[in-house]
Amino acid sequence: MFRHPALRPLSREHQQALFHARELRWHATYRAEGRAPANPGAATAFLAFARGTLRAHFEREEKALLPALYGRGPEGAAAAQRLLREHTQLRAEVAALAAAEPPTAAAELSLAGLLHDHVRYEERELFPLVERLLSEDELTELARRLG
Repeated sequence: MFRHPALRPLSREHQQALFHARELRWHATYRAEGRAPANPGAATAFLAFARGTLRAHFEREEKALLPALYGRGPEGAAAAQRLLREHTQLRAEVAALAAAEPPTAAAELSLAGLLHDHVRYEERELFPLVERLLSEDELTELARRLG
């Protein structure tokens, strides 16, 4: 899928997020079935990703995308509110997973599913909306703000 250059760095990070979500889901599914985990380090790797790349990703999206969307009428405001709501929910589930000793397979499956669905929403709905609502100059400014 063609993505505006301003959004490509976020899309690349989405690929990493989908990888970690898949690994976490596989790990949790094997555990839930009473089998040896497919990847015993999946939860640890996921939490490292969440504390680093994913945290920075959310912060950049919130700093750059939210202001751009809120100024675009009801459609933009609704998308911004959904983005922020999902980020908040993901942060809470990451914190709960990190605090659990050991994390449950159900918690891992929930988080993996939530992250997968969030990434798919951004790629299939949010980013096309941003590309449609913002002018080329605004997309260039967005790219600058995303760093």
